[in-house]
This record gives sequence, structure tokens and C-alpha cells, in this order.
Amino acid sequence: MNGREWKRVYGSEERVRWVAKQRCVFCKDGPCENAHITNGGFSRKADCRYIIPACHRCHGELDRGMGKRAMERKYMVHLGELARLTNERWEKQETRNSEQHIRKGNA
Repeated sequence: MNGREWKRVYGSEERVRWVAKQRCVFCKDGPCENAHITNGGFSRKADCRYIIPACHRCHGELDRGMGKRAMERKYMVHLGELARLTNERWEKQETRNSEQHIRKGNA
């Protein structure tokens, strides 16, 4: 995977590390992996907006075990909404980090 594709799929190294520190959206355990909830078509991973934090066990269940719809039913969640919320939380985190960086630079 080239640099541009990696950035599309995962966003940034900071985002990957941030997701890894979150609790699993299913079992609330951690650490987490960046779990894509859909694909990007043509055997590609979807972009980073479709990532949720999932521990290794739940990520495996999601991808190779019971599948997406069964996981939604079992844990009473909506994967699309969880991905949207994850992305929203990341963007807020990035905004805070940028503002702090600017304040430090102006101090």
C-alpha cells in the first residue's frame, strides 16, 4: 500500500494510535485495532471514516466470525453510526490539538 492509499485508509499515524487507545465499541475492552466496517469496493479497504475501535477478539468476530449484521444485533449497535461518532470524536480531538499547538507557538 503506497503512502497516499495508506493515508486514505487510515488517516494518519496519530489517528491510528488514537483509535488504539479507545475502548472496544462492542465489549469495552482494549487495546483496540482500527476495524473497517465496510470495504471501498474493488477489493480495497474503505477510507478512514469507516473505522471503529475494536479489540482483537471483536475485530476477528466482525471480519471472520459472525459478521457485521450479527454483531449489530448481538451488541445492539449500528456500525455506521459508531463509525460516524468515532470520526467526529477524532476530528474534535484534532481541533483541540491544533489549537493547543497554535497557542504554544504564540506564547
